[in-house]
Amino acid sequence: MRKFAPLGKIVLTGILALCSSACTEHKRLASETVILRQKVDEEERKYKDLTEEYRILSENLNALKADPALKPSGKSSPEDRARKMQLEIESLGNQKADAEKALAFLKEDFESYKKAN
Repeated sequence: MRKFAPLGKIVLTGILALCSSACTEHKRLASETVILRQKVDEEERKYKDLTEEYRILSENLNALKADPALKPSGKSSPEDRARKMQLEIESLGNQKADAEKALAFLKEDFESYKKAN
């Protein structure tokens, strides 16, 4: 039995050495796992935010596609539609100028009425 005592110490020392390095490796891996888990959680949050932003942009795009003012009307070209819109803008500008003249005339008439009474 005494012959095996030094051998037992060597084996026991080897096992302890292996266990301590294994424990160190286990701790290192555990800390890496925690760090990687945090990174995964952060990426999942980013993904969720981007998915939500994509959903909103997709809804906006669909709303724009459904807008009848933006749909092509018949076979008219974009230039024709632009000319029509420009003519409509000019017409509305003329109507506004006429309304402003009428308003000025009405204000002047009202002031003269107030002075008379």
